[in-house]
Amino acid sequence: MASINLENVFDTGAKVSLNLPLVIPEEDHIIWPLVMAGNLRQLRELLSRDRNLMHVRNQWGQSIMHVAAKVHQPAVFNFLKNEGMDENLPDENQKSAAITILTRRGSQEYNLPVDIDDLADRLGWTNLHKVAALGAREGQEMTETLLRESEYSDINTKDVLGRTPLHWLAENGKSDAIRLSTQDPWSADVQVRDLCGFTALHRACWADDFDSIVALLDAGIEVNALDKHMRTPMMHMSSPRILKYLMSKGTGVHISDDEAANIMHHVCVADQDDLVEILLREHGHSLLTRNHTGDTPLGQAIANNSLEVLKIMAPYLQGFPPEKMGVLNNNKRSLFHLVALHGSTEAMDTLASANLGGVDTTIRDKDGHTPNECFIRCRNDHCAVARKPFDSEKSSWVALMNSANRQKSPSQDVTGQYADDASTIVASEDEWGYRKGSTSLVSVDLSDGEASSDDEFVYAKDKIGE
Repeated sequence: MASINLENVFDTGAKVSLNLPLVIPEEDHIIWPLVMAGNLRQLRELLSRDRNLMHVRNQWGQSIMHVAAKVHQPAVFNFLKNEGMDENLPDENQKSAAITILTRRGSQEYNLPVDIDDLADRLGWTNLHKVAALGAREGQEMTETLLRESEYSDINTKDVLGRTPLHWLAENGKSDAIRLSTQDPWSADVQVRDLCGFTALHRACWADDFDSIVALLDAGIEVNALDKHMRTPMMHMSSPRILKYLMSKGTGVHISDDEAANIMHHVCVADQDDLVEILLREHGHSLLTRNHTGDTPLGQAIANNSLEVLKIMAPYLQGFPPEKMGVLNNNKRSLFHLVALHGSTEAMDTLASANLGGVDTTIRDKDGHTPNECFIRCRNDHCAVARKPFDSEKSSWVALMNSANRQKSPSQDVTGQYADDASTIVASEDEWGYRKGSTSLVSVDLSDGEASSDDEFVYAKDKIGE
């Protein structure tokens, strides 16, 4: 929270304090991947050093508590609640973390009491909303009798979140009630959107409820409807069966959202390996496009340590064109920079078995760092995964660099040396000191200049031309 002091605004010298939420996009700070990964140990450490991070918001007005609720990280949510965060603060769509939790299945895992009447009042629910959203808790179902009692007037009424009862039926997997309410004489409007731009199909996909999806498509709902962030319903699901069904119904796999991310970006970030394999079999490398940060799905899989996805993708990489593999993101970082900054040893070991010979091991990013320099100097500030002893990380990194260099074609410049063992990646003792001494997040001062040892890097070409 940023606090601004305005002195002498009035002649009397009155002071006014304004509390403004600090907006930090999810790609710009390590706190977001820590929350998404459920890395509670490093999250605790980070917040102990800077309590102001409790108040940051992402580009969608969501706090770290909102994100923990959204991606279903109950341990993180419960920790933040115990630290004093308010679960009732709204995001840009007036939805709180508490509402996200209380209206979803699995809410019993959260340290959050349920007051159904209070929730209904706060959300402006009709009786149909209440039964559609929480009927399972109360032993109630959406029946023909209940619909007749509403005299047809409530079927398309929106609550505070802009949702009709149909949205809640879809989210809670009530396919029979969906079929009942969308037929005559009630004819619920299937195209209605809530404040997020979600149709009922978005909500059914978010809940991964196949029968509700079938019922909604049978009722004529648009399969490629775009929400507020230009995302199709397919971008919210995580089921292979649903993906195949939506593809058979004409869903657009090449549609990109407002961050230029397609379905492959989304499933790679979420480590949904079974979905990645379906998409690779059907569409190959055509989905490896750049998003608004310049990252491909493969790059995001590396940055998010999506190990199962990397295992699936590794055998396919040999058939991908070099321009897909060698693409740089907006920070001029290659796949190897991303591995150095974010990748676990397991990710390094998996990629060492893949064909990455087309990726330059020596290119410098916007900060002038090669992948090796990123591994040596910057890894502590970026890596959100649970860390291993430095020697273990170093060994996996050396193996990855060796593998990539051996795969270079004769036409590529291979004037440098290979690292036959870990000794050839040795830097100065002072520089390795902070790397060996800590496997947690630390702040590193990079102002001392470049290390000059020719033995510092795996690949000697790093020093050529300086």
